[in-house]
Amino acid sequence: MPTQKRARELADAFEKAYPADLPERLQWWCRVLGIDRVRFLRMMGMSAKEAKEKSSQDWKTILQDHDWLDRGWWVEGKLHELLSLFDYDWRALSERLHQRLVQPEGGEPTHVTRPKGTVEQLPYVPYGDGSELLLNVMAERGPESLSALLAYLADSASGTAHQR
Repeated sequence: MPTQKRARELADAFEKAYPADLPERLQWWCRVLGIDRVRFLRMMGMSAKEAKEKSSQDWKTILQDHDWLDRGWWVEGKLHELLSLFDYDWRALSERLHQRLVQPEGGEPTHVTRPKGTVEQLPYVPYGDGSELLLNVMAERGPESLSALLAYLADSASGTAHQR
């Protein structure tokens, strides 16, 4: 099947499956990509504590606050950008997120080299784990934001049951 025809079919299937309002859309993303609700709320900018507290609230309640509504639209847009890289094949995106990265037998030694010369110290120490750093890169909206989003979602999926 020609690639262009397949891409059109995938886009049509996506359009049919995709809900009309934002609350249902956010729930749809959680379900088809297998994204943990707390992690999804963290993508929207909630603190870990707040995301945990609001994880049982329905989307309509959360989105009544205009700040969260705006952030929900922003995350939904970022997910669309990411999905477009997969030609709107949400199943392929979900499979990519749930792939286990396999180390070669015996493992590969890693070697990190330090830059030569003067290394400028950061004015602050990044807070949190790798997920926190990925969220910050994603929020900066620079060229690395989609890569950070993909890495964040893949990290989320590695601990989540695969769902569609």
